[in-house]
Amino acid sequence: MSSDKRRTANRRNAEKSTGPKTPAGRAKVAGNALAHGLDSARPVLPGESAAAWDQHRVGVVTSLAPVGELEVALADRVAACLWRLRRVVAYETAVTVADLEETAEPIPREDEDRTFDAGRADRQRVRELEARMTDLFGVLAIWSSAAELFEQLLSLPDDAGVDGDAVEGVFEDVVGNLSDHDGPAFDITSAAFLADLGIPAAARDDPYHWDGWTAGFVRRAIAVMAAAGNVDADDLLTRAGEGRREWVRDQREQIARLEAAALEVEARLSARRDRQILRAAVPPAHTLDRITRYEAHLSRQVTHALHTLERLQAARVGKPVPLPVAIDVTVDAPPATG
Repeated sequence: MSSDKRRTANRRNAEKSTGPKTPAGRAKVAGNALAHGLDSARPVLPGESAAAWDQHRVGVVTSLAPVGELEVALADRVAACLWRLRRVVAYETAVTVADLEETAEPIPREDEDRTFDAGRADRQRVRELEARMTDLFGVLAIWSSAAELFEQLLSLPDDAGVDGDAVEGVFEDVVGNLSDHDGPAFDITSAAFLADLGIPAAARDDPYHWDGWTAGFVRRAIAVMAAAGNVDADDLLTRAGEGRREWVRDQREQIARLEAAALEVEARLSARRDRQILRAAVPPAHTLDRITRYEAHLSRQVTHALHTLERLQAARVGKPVPLPVAIDVTVDAPPATG
């Protein structure tokens, strides 16, 4: 093939493979020849997605429909500024999250010492109240079983099994109601007393951990104690039961008061915490000023590029290009003095 024919064929082939013709296609292949990135306009930082940037750029450039290198450059500028504006939002969010995390363990500033000390005192108060409630709940759990046995004792059959700890509590309450009788205090652990009840010898060393207690044993024991105190057994049982029930009510009321006090203190702590969160939700003044300035700068860049692109596109298609309604002016404040 002669050189003239070869050149003609090459030109025809070249016309068939001119690459993407749409703005989206051109934007997509813009980085194909990227070698080192020093001259690249990709504003992608570590931690950001290059694929997300490419998708963003293609979308913006396509929507602006630039024609020619100058219009594409302006469209690229718009895409880059909008991408950086996204970063402003991410930065503000990160700063706010960091401030919110710091409120978990607030470090008092000089003007917040009183607030911090009050919060520390309230937290200590809550711990003290919770410790007291825990102790009361533990004691109440032990003696509540005795109160329940008092309630059930008259209706239980003789062979009904009962808990040894509850039995010991009932006996102690009954003995407490014998305090006015003459003579030595009644010993509910004496071997003679336990033997008279019919408690096996093997269980007498630790009788109230024995699992053979029944309602019949308890009633017989109360009768023995009533006889020793020369009082009526039913009356003794009634007085002891009423005393224990009243004690349980008092304990529950005390726990309720402690719970109410703890809730009140926790409400103060919660309100203080909410105030800290609200303060932390707004960046500090110096950070907010920095964000605002940078955001305003990028917004001006976007507006200027869009206005310029619109005028170029209007001129390209033969439309009259009026003076811009908005005048793009950038004013740099003079450096502060003094």
